[in-house]
Amino acid sequence: MTLRDYRAWHDQYDDPASALAGRLRIVQGRLAELLDTAPSGPVRVISMCAGQGRDVLTVLPRHPRRAEVSATLVELDSENARVARATAADLGPGKVFQRQPVAIP
Repeated sequence: MTLRDYRAWHDQYDDPASALAGRLRIVQGRLAELLDTAPSGPVRVISMCAGQGRDVLTVLPRHPRRAEVSATLVELDSENARVARATAADLGPGKVFQRQPVAIP
């Protein structure tokens, strides 16, 4: 059995013509739609197998309801989790996660 190199796999996101980048755009669009249509009040987002958080951490900072959202990203790969933590930290407290910080084991 060969294990996938998920760090290298994520590099495909950087090629806008790749199938993975296209899939990411779809996921980002669906997340934005779900936030748009969620009932008013707090919204909780849980992202399992979050990778580097490219979906959640790119949608929330610019979404009008970002102050109502608390997000938890769960990722097993330590390098991808490190990238997600750094991205979340760069966004700054209160810019995306008002109720709780991103928690990545």
